[in-house]
Parts: sequence; C-alpha cells; structure tokens
Amino acid sequence: QTTNLVSVTETAIGTDGKGVLVLTNNEVDPVTVTGINIGGTDFNYNTTVFRGEKKTFSTLPLGDACSCSGYEGATRSCEIVVSTTSKYGIQKQYTTTQNVTCTSTENPAVEPPANSKRPLFL
Repeated sequence: QTTNLVSVTETAIGTDGKGVLVLTNNEVDPVTVTGINIGGTDFNYNTTVFRGEKKTFSTLPLGDACSCSGYEGATRSCEIVVSTTSKYGIQKQYTTTQNVTCTSTENPAVEPPANSKRPLFL
C-alpha cells in the first residue's frame, strides 16, 4: 500500500557520500520535483515526473547527512523529504524514513526502472 502520492522506491549511498534514489509518481497528474532533502541536506531540482513514472535522481556528496561511513554493506535509516509542485502550482512535501543501502563502492547505482525511458542524473 502506498501512503504517499510521490514515493521513494529505492536508495543507495556510496562510501564517497554520493547517493541515488528512485522516485515514483503515484499522482494522477504529473508533478515537478523541486527539491529533495536527505538527512538535512538540500538538493534542488526542476524535474517533471509523470503519472506512474519512476525517475532516478543523483545527489551530490551528502557530507555528514545520512553518511554511510562505517556502514558499508549495511543499511541505515535516513529521513527523506521530497518537495513537489503540481501542474496547478500546489506545493507539497512528502516525508519518509527510508532504509538506505550503504554500498562499499563509489558512485552507487540502482537498476533503471523498467518503465523509464532513461534515468535522470543531475
């Protein structure tokens, strides 16, 4: 059961502090992702995600926010806030606590979604 109309479906963070996450739009209409906050660190976007679409977002180094240092090969819990704007200009925030996979490599990757035209790396 989906509790948010925009949901985080996958996350991974590498030892270099760079992360990727996959968002799914469960809304009826497209939404524009305007920001993602991971563990208190903000990342700004202007990316449209259409109904039912999964889109991959890359983040710059997270620094101490949701750091995977010392957690390589394990998972840890991080708060993620996704900010969106609807086609009608309505702004929403979706907050979730997500189990993050801490990879033992730099520049982690997640599998591209099957229904995605191409992953988006920012």
